[in-house]
Amino acid sequence: EGKPATMSFIRTSHFRHVFGKELPKESWYEGIQGAGVSAPDSNLVACNSKYFALAWKGGGGPFVVHPLTCTGKLERIVDKEVNPCSVFNGHSMAVQDLDFSPFHETVIATASEDSSVRVWNFEGKLSHTCAMEQDQGADISVELKGHSKKATLVRWNPVASHVVLSASFDATARIWDASAATESLCVTLDDTAQHLSWSYDGSYFAAATKDKKLNLYDPRTGGVSAKFDGHAGSKGARVCFLGKTNMLCSTGFSRQSDRQLFLYDVRAPSTPVHISETTIDQSSGSLMPFLRHRHQLALRRRQGRLHRALL
Repeated sequence: EGKPATMSFIRTSHFRHVFGKELPKESWYEGIQGAGVSAPDSNLVACNSKYFALAWKGGGGPFVVHPLTCTGKLERIVDKEVNPCSVFNGHSMAVQDLDFSPFHETVIATASEDSSVRVWNFEGKLSHTCAMEQDQGADISVELKGHSKKATLVRWNPVASHVVLSASFDATARIWDASAATESLCVTLDDTAQHLSWSYDGSYFAAATKDKKLNLYDPRTGGVSAKFDGHAGSKGARVCFLGKTNMLCSTGFSRQSDRQLFLYDVRAPSTPVHISETTIDQSSGSLMPFLRHRHQLALRRRQGRLHRALL
C-alpha cells in the first residue's frame, strides 16, 4: 500500500523576493548639494508621498524640500537663467535630522546643531508638481527651545498629530507640543541618544544610547519602563518597533565589527538580553531598519540595497 498523502502547512510568503531596483536615469534627482552633516545617527533624508527633504549646503542651516514628481537637477530657472534650488533657512547652524508629519504632508520638523528644533508648515509655499520658486525663512516655522547642546534627532508621534520627540547631545529626550510650541516632558537619558523610535500606538518610545543600552520609556510616567543590553560594538545602533507584534529590533555592531540584528520582546522587561540574534556581515556601513506597517514587512538598507524579512 502507498503512503498516505501529507498536507503541507508551510506558509507561502508574497514577499520572498523583495529587493531594491535601480530606476532609469530620467527618474533620478541630480545636483544634490548635501550639507555634509556630521550626525551618523540621522537618516539625513526624509520622504513622504509627495516630497523629499534633506539638509543642504550653505550658510546657516538650510534644507531643501523637493517634489517627488520633479526629477532631474535640483535647480530653478529665473529669467531663463539657471539658479540654485530654493531652500528653507531658519536655523543658524546645520540641520542634523528631518521628519515629515504623518498627518500633514506640508509639515516637517527639523533638528539643528544650534540646539533648536523647528516645525515648518509650507502649505501654499510649495506645490507637489513643481519646485519652490523662492527661499523661505523662519517666519513659516515655530521654534522649540530647551536643549542645551546640538539637537540630533527628531521624530513625530504616529498617533498624536501635534506631538514631537527630539534628542540632543545634552543627554535628554524632550517631548513637545508643536501646536503650542511648548515642552511637555524632558527625560534625562543615561547617555547620548543614537537613535529614537516610537511604538506603533505612540504610547512608548525607545532610545538606543551611547552606553550600549536600549531603553524603553513611558511618557505618561516620565521614567524607564525597560532596559535592555544593546550591541557591544563602538559604532552607533538603530532601533525600530515592529508594528503590533510587541517586538523591538535593533541594528548595530559586535566587538568584532560584525553587523548584527537583535530582536527584543517588550513584554518581558525583566529579561535584559535580546531573544534573537542575526549576524549579517562585516561591512562598515550602518544598517537602517524600517517597517512597512501595512504588510508587516521589515526592511533593512545596506550599501544601496534593500533586504526584507516578513514578520
